[in-house]
Amino acid sequence: MKPAASFLIFVCCLFLTGLSCNTVLKDAGIPGEIQKEAKPWAYWWWMGNSVTTEGITANLEKYSKAGIGGLHIIPIYGEKGDESNFIEYLSPAWMDMLKHTLSEAERLDLGIDMTCGTGWPFGGPFIGEEHTAKVYEVIELKDSEPYDASGAEPMPSGLLNPVTLTPMN
Repeated sequence: MKPAASFLIFVCCLFLTGLSCNTVLKDAGIPGEIQKEAKPWAYWWWMGNSVTTEGITANLEKYSKAGIGGLHIIPIYGEKGDESNFIEYLSPAWMDMLKHTLSEAERLDLGIDMTCGTGWPFGGPFIGEEHTAKVYEVIELKDSEPYDASGAEPMPSGLLNPVTLTPMN
């Protein structure tokens, strides 16, 4: 191939490469910024619902600055050591904290989702010991034989689903 033809091909390739690296959006249908729904979200446990408006604002501002798109609130009762600051779940004070959270999240363009419950298995402190979630079985597989749990002792509620566990080699 002649040197002039090689040079012309080289220049064309450079020109086409430059066009493909153009960062200006030409299609108005393509968003120029990643929306909050497409960013990562995080769980946000409200331990004992012991939250303050100042703490909520500070947390949301840090999450926003870090690039988080939203938070999933999980209200938890039963935290030890901070009982004097607990806010009863769904009380007027708790609802005020939620309203403040939603207002601040909107200001910072963050999404908010929430577990419709306490973060623990559904129930509460009024559930007695006989009805609590407490039955599970840990099985260590030491060889390559599958374990068949279909003959396992059923849970008191009878909800144990038979399963077969196979160790990975």
